[in-house]
Amino acid sequence: RFAAAYDSYLKSRFSTTLDVMAGFIAELNTIEFWERRRDVIYGEGFSRRHSSPSEHPVPQPVHQVKARVKYVDSLKLKMAEMVETGELEHDEPRQHNFDLVNDIYGVRIVVYFPLQLTWIDHVIRNDSRFELASARPKAFQDLELLNRVGLKPDDFDVRGRKINGYSSVHYTVRISQ
Repeated sequence: RFAAAYDSYLKSRFSTTLDVMAGFIAELNTIEFWERRRDVIYGEGFSRRHSSPSEHPVPQPVHQVKARVKYVDSLKLKMAEMVETGELEHDEPRQHNFDLVNDIYGVRIVVYFPLQLTWIDHVIRNDSRFELASARPKAFQDLELLNRVGLKPDDFDVRGRKINGYSSVHYTVRISQ
């Protein structure tokens, strides 16, 4: 019963999200996408200051992109945890409950160098297809690294690196209406 309700939810409520995200992911992997964002990469006004931008090749910052839809078993566990913390009244497979789970769909964008995090941050915060669902993304990063690459720590819920060395920035976004 749970799996059928979840499948129905994904088909009825999530098809637009999947389409928008598939388009976004495809764009991230093109040089044309980054060419249009030269000023993000080289600094504001770069295009106006250089008559021949081709002298300054645009790097492709995205090493890898992976997307996933939460498995049924993982969703059941997540909803049970949300009941325990009071975020949900019950873990019945209803549309309203599914809507309250903020990570049914996830995208992992891996960059080559930490500095490139600023480019991804700019794209996510300024793409009209998205709106941040949480004003301050979770940053599993050191404060020093955020400062060094030009990200403002006040814009993030800084948690520090995980004990195993894992570092990331987690943005929770919604598709704009």
